[in-house]
Amino acid sequence: MQLSLSELKDLIYNAGLGAELTVGACEDFSFSVAVLESLSLNAASEFLYAIECDREPTQEFIITDNKVEITSGRALFEGIYAIDLFMAEKIDKIVFNIFDCPMLLIGLGYNYDNSNFVLLSSSKLIGSINSGEIFWDNNFVTRNCNVTLLRSQVKASSNYKQKDRVNLKHSVIKKLKHLSSKMLVPESKESREKGAGAGTIDND
Repeated sequence: MQLSLSELKDLIYNAGLGAELTVGACEDFSFSVAVLESLSLNAASEFLYAIECDREPTQEFIITDNKVEITSGRALFEGIYAIDLFMAEKIDKIVFNIFDCPMLLIGLGYNYDNSNFVLLSSSKLIGSINSGEIFWDNNFVTRNCNVTLLRSQVKASSNYKQKDRVNLKHSVIKKLKHLSSKMLVPESKESREKGAGAGTIDND
């Protein structure tokens, strides 16, 4: 099924809310997933996998000699925080002994204009972002693997052409819509008194 980028952003955002993610996380992933999908990268499926993670507090990042090592990382939690630290230029290297969805780190990096880092797994380059240009190794489909983010100006060659519309599998859209439906409040007298649903002065 084809969707425009704005339709996909809304769907990811609402699915995130339905999965009880924070508004900030929903904003981050709605944009990053849409961008990756526009480059024909299967980020929506990665997002669906990521939201199944355990909802434990974000691990503490202890910075030693401008680097951090984390035992286990999740895109929705440690991933967001890791990219924020990179953009704040507080660290140059982050090692995740296990990370659930490496591709989503590249998407999160795209949310910042000045992102410049490479993504390695077992010392192999699997992705990079350099001033808005994304590279991803399409042969790398591994999840829950070791990942290293390294600040770098390396610009890997990329032949991706951004599309205005994306094709998603019916099963993926069905799952996203199911999650989105969870953010809707069933209409009742109590819910309407609290502001749910459209009122007589609503225009949309």
